[in-house]
Amino acid sequence: MKYSSLSLLLTVFALTSCHKNNNPTPTTKDSTFISPAAADSATGIVVVTYSVPNGGKAEYSLVCLNPDGSQKWKNDQFHGEVLQPPGYANGILYVSTSYFAYIGPVGSSSYYSYGKIYAIDANNGSVKWSYLDSNYTSATPLASNGTVYLPQHGFIQGFNATSGAINLGMSVSDGLPWTPLIDGDTLYMPTAPMSTGYYSMRALNVKTQKAIWTTPIGYNPPGSVMIANGMLVFTKGAGGLVALDKTTGTIKWNVFDQQYYISRVVSGTTLFTFNHDNPFNLYAFGLSTGGLLWKAHFQNPPQPLGGLYLYGKNLYFYAYDNVSMYLQAMDPKTGDSVSRTNIKVSYESLLLVGHRVYAKKWWDDATNRQLAVPKVVMLDAANFELKHSTDIDAAQIISIRVIGRSGTIY
Repeated sequence: MKYSSLSLLLTVFALTSCHKNNNPTPTTKDSTFISPAAADSATGIVVVTYSVPNGGKAEYSLVCLNPDGSQKWKNDQFHGEVLQPPGYANGILYVSTSYFAYIGPVGSSSYYSYGKIYAIDANNGSVKWSYLDSNYTSATPLASNGTVYLPQHGFIQGFNATSGAINLGMSVSDGLPWTPLIDGDTLYMPTAPMSTGYYSMRALNVKTQKAIWTTPIGYNPPGSVMIANGMLVFTKGAGGLVALDKTTGTIKWNVFDQQYYISRVVSGTTLFTFNHDNPFNLYAFGLSTGGLLWKAHFQNPPQPLGGLYLYGKNLYFYAYDNVSMYLQAMDPKTGDSVSRTNIKVSYESLLLVGHRVYAKKWWDDATNRQLAVPKVVMLDAANFELKHSTDIDAAQIISIRVIGRSGTIY
């Protein structure tokens, strides 16, 4: 994702006023932990790549792999446009792109820019329709109920998912070009005026194009917003946890005792996440109140973290630092350690779907140098045994998304 000057400025702020988590502990613990992603299976792996052919102009491509890792198709006709990770619905990938280039003599301040959205057939990579806009966009399109939503500064454009015809033009005061969430007819997105940089979460009815509620959340931006247990749950700025009632926007609970990771897993009525601080812990919070269920302490903080996911009966995370890499399994009910598997290679951008973890491999652990050819790898979710590796003809892998048999894109 590209960041506006506003968000780049505000992300340097840390939470300096923290208090203990006094939220009541839930009276009962969730005894069933289910991962929809683990119950799904992949039908395609979609990769955004970056290359500079013959030292010339940067080019982005969209590559689709079959579930066995073989290449299904490649679309590299984007003419220097920067691709965002795609959205997906009903066999169609929706990709927003942006283009920016200086024009005129060297040192000129004149430039040419635009945004574009493509609907691409996931079966063969052909373009079904596209729309060119003078606005510079930087969000993953959201496809829902026959409409594709593309947010821009202060505005949301809607397209008929099949034809590309514009069917919505909704003004959103101080709206940001960040991918929104939708639940029924309600769309959720962050807002912030450029003049103050004070963030809010807003709910809008896409049928009436009216705001339902707006909840101020402060000078730190919301991160990794998800809908869970009737609430919007997100990190705030450097790491506090916040939950809003999705119907009213009321703050249900918050936990600002320390900084929490933007990466987290929700299952049933439980939220799992890490903190950033020392001592380093893995936490389980009750979604109803934000109360602490358990925390698991680690003597040597595993930095960085490559993933957190539920698979089978266990909660897994992967740690890699080129010195000690391992896959840790935890009991999600208690936080007790179940097993630890030492891993000899490093992976990034982990994504669980079905029995596999999909990741990119771009670093040679033996030579401590970048690989000449990056790879998409498929790993056994329980032990990281390598099941398949596919070379990607590009300088870099920008993003990986997996299309599930359920129709979800992860």
